[in-house]
Amino acid sequence: MVSPADKNGANVSQAEIASGEPRALASLVTADGNGISYVLSGPLKDAEAYPLYNFVRSSRASDWMTRSMATKQTPWPVGTMMSTSVAISASTTLDYSELGLVPGAVTGNGNLYLRDSATGAYTLVASYPSPAAPTYEQQAALAVGRDFAVFGQPHALTPEANEYTGIDQNLYSFYGGELHLLNDPASVAPVYEMQDSRARYVSEDGSRVYFKQAPQGNPQASALYLSENGAPGRPISVSRRPGDLPAPVPAELIGASADGSVAYFTSFAPLTANAEPNRREVIYRYTVADDELVAVTLGPEPYAYKFDREGQATPVSEDGSYLYFIAQAALAPGGVTGSQNIYAWHDGETRLVASFPEGFQNDPRPFWSLSSDGTKLAFVSLSSLTGYDNASGSSGCDGLGGACGEVFVYDWSKDQLHCASCPPAGEPARGHATVGGIQQLTINPGQRTYSRSIRNDGTVFFDTQQKLVASDTNGKRDVYSFQEGAVSLISTGRSPSDSVYHGMNPSGTDVFFGTEERLVAADTDAQVDMYDARVGGGLASQGRHPSTAPCAGSGCQGTAEAPPPPPAVGSSEVRGDGNASNRRDRGKRCSKKPPSRRAQKGKKKSKKAGRQGRRAVACRGGNR
Repeated sequence: MVSPADKNGANVSQAEIASGEPRALASLVTADGNGISYVLSGPLKDAEAYPLYNFVRSSRASDWMTRSMATKQTPWPVGTMMSTSVAISASTTLDYSELGLVPGAVTGNGNLYLRDSATGAYTLVASYPSPAAPTYEQQAALAVGRDFAVFGQPHALTPEANEYTGIDQNLYSFYGGELHLLNDPASVAPVYEMQDSRARYVSEDGSRVYFKQAPQGNPQASALYLSENGAPGRPISVSRRPGDLPAPVPAELIGASADGSVAYFTSFAPLTANAEPNRREVIYRYTVADDELVAVTLGPEPYAYKFDREGQATPVSEDGSYLYFIAQAALAPGGVTGSQNIYAWHDGETRLVASFPEGFQNDPRPFWSLSSDGTKLAFVSLSSLTGYDNASGSSGCDGLGGACGEVFVYDWSKDQLHCASCPPAGEPARGHATVGGIQQLTINPGQRTYSRSIRNDGTVFFDTQQKLVASDTNGKRDVYSFQEGAVSLISTGRSPSDSVYHGMNPSGTDVFFGTEERLVAADTDAQVDMYDARVGGGLASQGRHPSTAPCAGSGCQGTAEAPPPPPAVGSSEVRGDGNASNRRDRGKRCSKKPPSRRAQKGKKKSKKAGRQGRRAVACRGGNR
């Protein structure tokens, strides 16, 4: 159990409803799996403030310890504030407060702080003398890390910056211990369009920042720029065609590598020698080292899109070598002109992942996750992409034609597509499946963070209301894993309420989910808790009840142990892509059989036969 036993009556915030689909509030997990930041429905007893969103950080040592991340505040003039965090990562938050909490900060000013999630220590980022409540909500944040932050602000926080009102913003980077203005003072940065963290506008170490800027009053002219190490941005959406003027043209970033050395963006302008002028968008690949552009989508009308209907990010591997996108053109065998086709691109080769049928123009769903090496893609779709009928007889779904969203996994190495969440053939769909949630930090659009859900070996973690194995008996949402055709339970399938997937560390050795079910002895309340299904995990301290009082009645029965992480035993598996039947629960077989009744008839039982008979009873009782 990750969350504290005493949560002051609060629950781990499980899910919200978006477009008719349940989705968890995303949690942020450290790389080693020993830390996670998530949301509670109310403040802990040690909270310094009481916002509507209560961020906490739990850290694993000999046990899990939880710290409230609500920053100290002056009384808020318009009631409970949405959150004190402008941006959040697994290690750090960018917080706002009108209190001077460290030297250099001024009480009564609008102060921005980096706060270490593990220690609670503050670092001053900026202080400005205009601390009105609406100002706080206008702060759009792109990213935050242990020692950096990238955010938008209408105020002049550096000498060369301009003061703006309304939606116009300056783009700032706190990097190397100093605050930098990244955009040209004569231009504005439309940072609200750069909110999806999966696009990696900011590199993992904060040294590279991709952003758009445009002359004030002309947002349609937003060209793409790159800032390195806090320096002012330089344009990268510039034509490399001989004879063209070197003027920046409108473009939009759709994804970048983890270190920012490779970026993909779209533009209607022909920017390379082999890109012909047309009325459709072209995807370009930009490499920082040689300042080179390559057109990924070529043809008379590539019609390239972002990956989903809500986000502005497209799946890009951490090294930048794999890209997944949607185009309404036949760019690979099997692609259908005019339909939405998902394509995978790697080293100049384009492959078709799936083609959506007519009428499913709002597919796929905004939930997707890419393995760190880029070879495995998990996404949610309403379409029947592998043959399973997810619409006929379905219940609890409001997708197109009553279809339920299912989780699909594409494997580049095998060039295969599987349905991870489809039940055996003949069983109707029961509710949407999803690969994780979204976290949006303020009322206005800000940093949007999504859960990681797929490993490099293709194992995907998801939750669904669908019963996929025999041991799932509660009719509620449960957390599953899918690997090479096998489906296994992560949650128990017995909770009286929904169990929801929250996230994983990059290696997938720690899988976090929320449940109301008490899975360890230390869980003694009726609230929703955060649990970690950990490879080699389990804490002896959580197996002991906090009270030493003797048990009585049914309390002596104890509580069920948490299920081990995948791979699971055969009793919790289904193989195949929605057409397989459940495997029987066999368990381990006994190596010796009891003496037959005929052999024992008229004979006195020996001590050895008695022991064999008792062994047979134990085997029939289900010991494994």
